Amino acid sequence: MNEYKKLIENLSLTIKFYLNYEILFEYHEKIHKEIENYKKYLDNFNRLLKINPNNITSLKFHINIYFKIEKLEKALKNLDKYLQIKPNNTNALMDHANVCKKMGNYKKLLDNLSRALEIVPNNAHILVYCSNIYRLIGKYKESLNNLSKYLSI
Repeated sequence: MNEYKKLIENLSLTIKFYLNYEILFEYHEKIHKEIENYKKYLDNFNRLLKINPNNITSLKFHINIYFKIEKLEKALKNLDKYLQIKPNNTNALMDHANVCKKMGNYKKLLDNLSRALEIVPNNAHILVYCSNIYRLIGKYKESLNNLSKYLSI
């Protein structure tokens, strides 16, 4: 949501100086509509979750929307529920890792990637992601290990 707020603030400021550029007004309106649409979508899917709390489609939708509007705690809560239903879903583990990365929680991120690698040990994408994260946090030996595994596939 912070990105939307910044974008709206910047556009509002720009509009003050460039009143003749209609496109700026259009962007401003589109952003507001997108935010409102997210709220409407969440309301609809909340109703579905009340009917069936284990509705995978609704949970996935919630996860994506909460991630986009930067409500990361809510995204994690839905991911945790999703992983209770489908514990070996590598896509959900990767989504969980991405949310943890955005929150700066590298330990939990690497835990998720390790779980995903237990399920699919030779997944090139996950190995490279692990390597990049280890490099980012200064664990170069682990980074090279994952990169070596990737290169041996």
